[in-house]
Amino acid sequence: MSVVEIPFKKSQTANLKLALKNYINKEYGAAEAAKYDDDLNFINNSRKSATLVNSASENGRKSLEDYIALLSTIENLFPISEKDINLPFTWHDSFVPSKNKRLCSIIYDKACIYYNLAVLESCQSYNSDMNTEAGLKSAFQHFTLSAGIFLHIRDGISPNISGVMTPDLSPTGLTMAYTIMIAQAQGCCFERFLRQKKTPANKKSGLLAKIAIQASEYFRAAAELASSPDMVHNVEKSFSGKLSFQKYVYTAHGEYWQAEEEHAIADEKGAGYGGVIARLEAALKSTNMAKQLGKKMNIGPALINPVNSLDAVINNKKSVLVKDNQSIYLEAVPSVGSLAPIKKSVAAHPAAVPKFKSNTEVFVGMLSKREMEALSEYQKEAQTALGDAIDRSSEAENRVKGKLEEVGLPGSIEGDQCEEGISNEMWGKVVRANENGGLEEIRNLIVEKEKLAAMARKMLTNIEFCLQQEQEKDESFRERYKDSAAEVSNQKYYLDLKKDIAHFVGMLDEAKSADEKIMVHLDKIEIKESLQLIGLRREELDSRLPKKSSKAAAEANPLIEALSSALGKLSAEMERREKLTAELVELKRGDRKFKELLRSGKNSGEARIELLRVVQESAAELSAVVEGLGKSLEEVLELEKMFQEAREGEEASKLRDLYMASLNKGISEFHKVHAQLVEGISFYKELGGQIELLQQTSEDTIYTRGLQRREIQMHHTRRLEQEEQEANDALEAAKLEGGQRAGKVPPPLPPKPSGL
Repeated sequence: MSVVEIPFKKSQTANLKLALKNYINKEYGAAEAAKYDDDLNFINNSRKSATLVNSASENGRKSLEDYIALLSTIENLFPISEKDINLPFTWHDSFVPSKNKRLCSIIYDKACIYYNLAVLESCQSYNSDMNTEAGLKSAFQHFTLSAGIFLHIRDGISPNISGVMTPDLSPTGLTMAYTIMIAQAQGCCFERFLRQKKTPANKKSGLLAKIAIQASEYFRAAAELASSPDMVHNVEKSFSGKLSFQKYVYTAHGEYWQAEEEHAIADEKGAGYGGVIARLEAALKSTNMAKQLGKKMNIGPALINPVNSLDAVINNKKSVLVKDNQSIYLEAVPSVGSLAPIKKSVAAHPAAVPKFKSNTEVFVGMLSKREMEALSEYQKEAQTALGDAIDRSSEAENRVKGKLEEVGLPGSIEGDQCEEGISNEMWGKVVRANENGGLEEIRNLIVEKEKLAAMARKMLTNIEFCLQQEQEKDESFRERYKDSAAEVSNQKYYLDLKKDIAHFVGMLDEAKSADEKIMVHLDKIEIKESLQLIGLRREELDSRLPKKSSKAAAEANPLIEALSSALGKLSAEMERREKLTAELVELKRGDRKFKELLRSGKNSGEARIELLRVVQESAAELSAVVEGLGKSLEEVLELEKMFQEAREGEEASKLRDLYMASLNKGISEFHKVHAQLVEGISFYKELGGQIELLQQTSEDTIYTRGLQRREIQMHHTRRLEQEEQEANDALEAAKLEGGQRAGKVPPPLPPKPSGL
């Protein structure tokens, strides 16, 4: 089986890193640009590897597929066009490399990369051993995938590219490439079926004829496309001829196997031999045309010999049949033109193009401008949908906690749950607080937080100082070298960096204010006394608990179980309220969930609708929980009132209540302050990382500007030296010319040495 090859496209270098980094710096800030430096390098190298592929190999395939996988991310995030990111991609025509197209379009780059992947698939077919069943099967799979990719470019990518393309990417060029690949896939089916031994001979001939005629039809269509006005001057003169050669070869096969089919039928009926002879004449007509084209185009023996063999088989069969017809059947032989057309059978279809996924995620967390607009719109709609649900939830929490604290719950019943000392439940709360580090951990967290805050502020001060020095140095240099440095200005970068510094300083100031509020709160005497309790041993806590009155215990005990149960129910509802409120606060911001939905394959509009649905459902559930809290609180307060009436007049009970309330407050304050400090440390660490990126960007800018100044200075010095040399040369020339005018003749040249 012969093959028809399509060449790879070649590309010129495009600096994706520089163009995309400038855009990120402009739209998201210098710190973000530095944050994605590794991603930009990865993308730049990925494209470089993909555009260097010019032969079939697994590494080449991987390079193309990896870059294709990245292209969807680039296309979504970066508006590459002459208006926005002016990053031109230049690709040469695959058939005539002197023709090229330069276009600011990532979709154009994608089309060209896919084109080379289709070419690589076809090359993989050529590398298969088509003398074996496995080789033919492999070649068929590669040809059908190549055909599918060319079709995908034509119908799914090219329509989105504006402007006139190189001929290979025109609808005609892509249709031609597709047809060539599907024709060769059909040829593989013919060869595989021809070698198949399972199918009976009487059923095999007719199907072989149909498959061959369909292959011939594909090659005919491809040859016509290659000769069309769009392509005739873009392919080699012999290209259309090679396709026509294949058309005649498969037509000959089709006619021959149709003759075999009709011969078998004639043997059954005892008539029809004249038609069989005509079929063989049609087959010979095609072999003759194939041989003439082969001779005209200098087609080698590898392709011509099979045609000669087929021609010989047909001639032998025809000779025998003509002889039998003349002596036995005596049938008229119809003209070739009067024969019925052979039906066609499509055995090859273009394969679906797989979706390629990169093993390396890039620009994680970044949203495109379109997605940011959708997120902003969602946040407004979420705010409207939520109304005052979160505020009412917070008010309900404060009301419940305030009322419980006002009546001394749960301390009042915890003080009565044990005969001697604090309850096991209360001690368990103290243990959990100490397992989290206790008061020593609070002190350590405060020190760590203050250290991180000081480091962050020091880094910002240093960046600002270095940047100011650099700006002053740059202004002085530009003043000194006005002409040479006029077009090289970094003022915009300085302003962007200073904006980032001011933004981070503002964040630090806000954090400092929040930190000071925490420290003021911790300095309150009642808070200090409550926190000190959780650092005591159980024996010490037990010894400080006032003794219990036996009379009060007897009267209050029946109510303790009911009140404990009501408090447990209220606590569970409060936990549910807290969880729902936290979910709604996150949903209100929406960025994390929005990004997750985008990664799952939803577009920005679908993500917005999905999130709004969740917000509305969660808000309704929260409203129901808040309403239930009011009823549960009333039940608790009613039982608490009865509980206190049973203990009325007992001073020991009041003292126990106050002690347990203080211990409860200490535990509650510990967890609250611990969470605030951990959150603060996390904030300062994240902020420190962003400031480090800003520092790296600042240092890179300063270093780059230093190199530019040195280069300008060197050019300036060389120019001055050149001007000085030219002036000296002019002066010497003037002196020489003046001396000649005064009659001064330069001394004669010394005589040549003898013998020369």
